[in-house]
This record gives sequence, structure tokens and C-alpha cells, in this order.
Amino acid sequence: DREKINDEQNLPLPMLERQQPSHDKAIVVPRNLTTRSQKKKKDDHQHHHHRRHHSLPCTLHKNPTPIILMSLGRSGTASMYQVLSKLAGNQKHAQRIIEYTGSSTKSSESFFQRIPATDVNGDWLVKYICSEQKRFPNAGIVGFKWKPYETIFMKEKALQGLDLLGRLKEEKGTQIKVIRSKRNLLDVVISRYKHKGNKGNINAHCRKDDEKCVQQHMKASTGFVLPTRSLLSQLKELNDMEMRTDRLLSKMKVPTIHVSFEKLFMGTDASEWTRTFAFLGVGPSGDVSMADVEEASHAATSIPYHNVTLSNYAEVVDVLLGTEFDSLLH
Repeated sequence: DREKINDEQNLPLPMLERQQPSHDKAIVVPRNLTTRSQKKKKDDHQHHHHRRHHSLPCTLHKNPTPIILMSLGRSGTASMYQVLSKLAGNQKHAQRIIEYTGSSTKSSESFFQRIPATDVNGDWLVKYICSEQKRFPNAGIVGFKWKPYETIFMKEKALQGLDLLGRLKEEKGTQIKVIRSKRNLLDVVISRYKHKGNKGNINAHCRKDDEKCVQQHMKASTGFVLPTRSLLSQLKELNDMEMRTDRLLSKMKVPTIHVSFEKLFMGTDASEWTRTFAFLGVGPSGDVSMADVEEASHAATSIPYHNVTLSNYAEVVDVLLGTEFDSLLH
């Protein structure tokens, strides 16, 4: 069902530095000679004009509402998509969200390298959304997960995809909106270690009626040792990635809503969900209740207390106390 992307290597376009004018002496330029800076301005204008008026490779529909979930791994995106999907009307089509741009740095690099060099307008992104709209025409939402690895900053095809999202917003037509979800970074690290240490023994998520699965998660989430030797550096790296991603989305004028995993799944009310559905323009017309969320979501499989989850809790406290990350402890 998915369109294949040809295998082709791409190189970033060279960046030309704008020369500063000299104040020492006026230079006469013949009328028939175009300066480098003048040529660059002309080329930039033509390039911008071409990008702005580029026709999409397929018809992007308003419904099902196209979205992209952007978050780090182990940040609850799958559970979030299930709730969004069901409450938006995907009762019969609550399909799993696909990590389309790659589930690891290596696979993400491979994905963007396979995009044809001729695709300079982010067509790869629109084609996938169109294919999902065609597969699930009666769904409330369709989309994919985009994990922000280094590729989002370095790969030309990734930047062209983000540029497309910004252009769609400017053109006032159908937008592909980004839900930027964040989770407590210490919990992200803990979840990674938990699943890495129990690989093959526990599922990523549990249905509410699967008591065995839930018990396996509870057991895996209780009293394990979190390595602390590189804990601070891991948290700094993840935090840096989060901030850089936010700055990039803002710079590219991507239509984005920022939400919190804790407010979505551990809040006292469902206002974060109500805000999200309002941003998307789909789903429940009024306020969402936590009962609605709980009915639509996976079973809870994490313990909210670090002193229960970690047998070396005191050691973790010593490492984080007095740092920018001590507020992550709970």
C-alpha cells in the first residue's frame, strides 16, 4: 500500500556567503556584468518563487485530518495516537501509528537517503499522507510519527519536508499539523532501560483486558537499577535535542502544538486533550473527560514513583541533586 522510494544519494546544497560591501573605495561595475551577490539574490528569488507555487503531487484532503506526532522514543506517542484516533472517530480504524521516517538514527538516515534527488519540495511527505487518506477515508485522523534524530537537522530531505509544512500553513489551505509531545526525560531514560533489559519478555503496550501483560510490566517497572555513570550526559543530550527541535519547527514556521505526556495521562482533568483536539479541528466538539481518555487508551504500565521503580533511587538523587534535572525526580 505504501509507495516505494527510489534509492538515490543526495548531497546538501552549498551555502553561499553574502559578501560584505567595502567602505574603502567605490567599485564601478559594468552594466553587462552581474555580481555574485546580485546573481545569488536573483537565484534565491527564483527558488523561493518556485517553491511557493509548486503543485502538490497528490490531492491533500481536509478529512481525514492529517497530522504528524513528533517526540522522542518512549514518550507515549503510541498511546497518545490511540486516544486521538479513537476520539476523532477512528473506532473501526484505530491503526497503529508508523514511525515512517525511521525508528533509529541509522534507519532514519537510510530513509532520507532513499528519497530521490528530484524530490526537492517535500513531496515524499505529502505522498504518504495522501496514501493514508486513501486507505482510511472514513477515519478522523491519519498520520505518522517523526522521531527527531540528528537527521532532522542535517538531512536536506528532512528540512524540505518541514519547509513544506510551513508553506502549507502560509497558503491557507489544508495543513499537516504537528503535535509536539514531551515526557519527563528521566522517565524516558528509565523506560528505555526497562524495555532494553526486558527485550522479548514484555510487549510495548498492553490492552486493558490483558492482565498478564500488565503484571509483567509492573514487575519490570519495580526495583531495577538505573545506571548513573552517564545519566547526566544522557539527560543533557536528550534535553538539547528537544530544544533544538523546538527552535527548528519555529524557524520553519511549522504549525505546531506543544503538549505534555504528564498532563495528557496523569493530569487531574483532560484540558490538554481538549486543547489538542481544538488545535486539530477534529474530534469531540466539547470538553474531553478523563473517563473518555481512559476508555480509549492502553492500560497504564508505568509506576509514577521513582523510589518504587528504582532500587538505587538514593544514588540517582545524589547524581541529579543541584543540577538542572533535579526537578525530574518524583
